[in-house]
Amino acid sequence: MVALTKKNIKIAAAEEFIESVSEPASSNLYVVIGRSVPWSNDSSPDIANDSIYDQTTLWSNMIAGKKITGNDLSHVVKRVNWEANTVYSYYDDRANNMFSDNVSFYVLTNEYNVYKCLNNNNGANSTIKPTYIAFNSTTTESDGYIWKYMFTLNSKDKIRFLTNDWMPIRKITIDDGSLQYQVQQEAIDGAIESIIVSNSGMSYTNSSNIIVTITGDGTGATATASLNATSNTVSAISISNKGLNYSYANVAITGGGGSGATARAIMSPYGGHGSNPLYELGGSTLILGVRIQPNEENVFTPSNDFRQIALLRNPLTNGTTNAFSNSAFTQLLELTVAGSGSDYIDDEQVFQGASLATSTFKGLVLKSNNITNVLYLTDYIGTPTSTNLFGLSSGAVKFVIQIQQPDLKPRSGQLIYIDNISPVTRAEDQVENIKIPIKF
Repeated sequence: MVALTKKNIKIAAAEEFIESVSEPASSNLYVVIGRSVPWSNDSSPDIANDSIYDQTTLWSNMIAGKKITGNDLSHVVKRVNWEANTVYSYYDDRANNMFSDNVSFYVLTNEYNVYKCLNNNNGANSTIKPTYIAFNSTTTESDGYIWKYMFTLNSKDKIRFLTNDWMPIRKITIDDGSLQYQVQQEAIDGAIESIIVSNSGMSYTNSSNIIVTITGDGTGATATASLNATSNTVSAISISNKGLNYSYANVAITGGGGSGATARAIMSPYGGHGSNPLYELGGSTLILGVRIQPNEENVFTPSNDFRQIALLRNPLTNGTTNAFSNSAFTQLLELTVAGSGSDYIDDEQVFQGASLATSTFKGLVLKSNNITNVLYLTDYIGTPTSTNLFGLSSGAVKFVIQIQQPDLKPRSGQLIYIDNISPVTRAEDQVENIKIPIKF
């Protein structure tokens, strides 16, 4: 027996994921940055995988993390920019592949308006960009395409969640004054918005008495037929009144002196077109959109670069079995040193012991503060003690007088996402926009 994984299951799972970080007793989910050490080829980073080795390495390279809330997540769908002279698919209630990667039945215009295609004029090129904005009606362009206005991206969604590959999508549950909310409210359940000619018939010569009859379990739908005067066939069916409350409908074409023409009514989704864009367009993927300020929470240092991004769920506070729930964390080891002579330098290795090879403790200086004599280390191995600390490149030798452990218990919680990237060099005036797609 073969079972299909329905798109709605994936959308529901994505909704549950957002709820899991939004509710009072929510999960603690953090976006994490790490690894200041270059890859063997920084322009072509190593490919991340699910191995325990990669997870352990990420913990060693971890720098800091920021807590995620529901406001940092958005459902997204594949971005499809409207382009002239392109054939777009149309919404079809009988299609079983509407959400596949090679089907595009909606578009995003350069005004950031989203439209759903209800008729593509028998597979013709779309040559007229849709611009008409209506709440409970459609527009038929001169190229024969019928478009339904769905919503317009707001500025926040464009900044935080729009990428070259993905565009944000949501259902609005309270009146926020947006055009989308009005579209949702004015959607007509069971309306017939499109009728497709399935057989053009023959010998239709009298357009004045051709009749289109719609029967079903709804009421009010009416339509008219257009004829091709050259071939004497039925070329299109235009909706005069879309009606309401149809879950099924039959279309009959009579009169006109011809025979054989048939057509099929396209049933609208539950609630009507525009009532729930999230399910109508298939928003089963999420985008995590997080902005990190230059020295946010005093843990995201702007003085070095990073090459890894991860998502960490439900870590523990270091030295305890308690959940860590602060808004941010640092996973750097802080060593306060005392002494004179050369200062340590960023990105150098430091160690305790007779040599680096035989060291009892070693780490990498992510940043150093030569005024406060505090070193911030990553990629450390072993346990530091109150003894001399040697700088491999600087030649510095100073005594460790204080040790501040990182915030999280190492390897606690679950790493649910790891991505290796080319280096991101931070700066005092630079804000990082981290966008992570999460597919269900």
